[in-house]
Amino acid sequence: MSERLLTEGRVLVDYLRWIVLPSPDALSLYHDDIALSTGWLSPWTTAASWAALAALLGAALALRKRLPLFAFGVLWWFAGQSLVSTFVPLELVYEHRNYLPDWGVFLALFALLFTWSPPDAERRGTLRLLIVGGVSALIALYALFTAIRAQTWGNPFRLAYFEATTHPQSPRASYDLGRMMLITAQGAGSPQFQMGMRQMEQGALLPGADLQPLQALVFMSAKNDLPIQPRWWAEMHHIIATSPMSAEDVGALYSLIQCSINGVCHYAPGDVRQLGELIAFAVQRNPGRADLVTLQANWAANLAHDNPLAYRLMLRAVALAPGKYDYWKNLFVMQMAAGLYGDAGNVLERLRELNRFGIHDAQIRKLTQELAQKTRTSGQAQTQGR
Repeated sequence: MSERLLTEGRVLVDYLRWIVLPSPDALSLYHDDIALSTGWLSPWTTAASWAALAALLGAALALRKRLPLFAFGVLWWFAGQSLVSTFVPLELVYEHRNYLPDWGVFLALFALLFTWSPPDAERRGTLRLLIVGGVSALIALYALFTAIRAQTWGNPFRLAYFEATTHPQSPRASYDLGRMMLITAQGAGSPQFQMGMRQMEQGALLPGADLQPLQALVFMSAKNDLPIQPRWWAEMHHIIATSPMSAEDVGALYSLIQCSINGVCHYAPGDVRQLGELIAFAVQRNPGRADLVTLQANWAANLAHDNPLAYRLMLRAVALAPGKYDYWKNLFVMQMAAGLYGDAGNVLERLRELNRFGIHDAQIRKLTQELAQKTRTSGQAQTQGR
């Protein structure tokens, strides 16, 4: 949290610079390559940025009576940024956070430009001419950059290439470029496919890279019946061991399981074991994460075909997250498959308790009918057996 708040000071100053004097390399979709502030002087621009923000806020408060429009504009910008650029655990940097607050910046600037006026009439005319010329130049600059961005965004491959080349240290930009290369490649033997795989390898080595580029390497190799390199599994172990598991990381592991279930990926037995060990390691590193435990249960049931292990893991998942409807539903499905209809009935009651606002009414009716049918069939079979 401390690093986040310290870094946001530098980010807010960058926002001001991008609003007033943008540049093509600054106007980017991804900014995950920004260095974190680990102290007031690490880097030194942290303290300087916060001092500048404090001075700007102090000036707005001090001039609120003499220059009310300037004060309003500055406070409007700070109010907008306070919603998403403080302690809330969102992305550190995103341009769209300025769509509404940047009107405050322009309001403050125009308030300064049109409030101050020299006493001499000739100088007032010159100043007015300079202001009009400067504003016109800014409008032309904004129009030029808007046209450049529209042209770049008009083609997905062009956008991915632009992002990766202007932000070569951005893991997300690098991953997007590799992804576009692999999507548009004409088969695994094409040069573009090989370029995409190399791009993913390079992206996996960038500081701050998550599991996505390595997941893509494993995914595309398994899909095209190519050997999966052991170092990819080792590098994924290293990322899990040295960084927090993000939603993207969990999604990457889930996709490796799901692609096998869907018949898209063809894993060798050794790769199934490697994937299981990787997920087990993630659970070991994050024992309180119910989503990872559920992921391991998914692997055990569908890839390892170890239903007893999958059932134990789902019991653990609902114990870790007792308010999660989907986890209880997964447990219900496993109990139905195992013929544990009494336990399934208890879980169904729990699903009804979690069905707030009737969102899952249709699904619960279906599960209720399925349980009733299975219970009747089981009872008839036992009667005939006797």
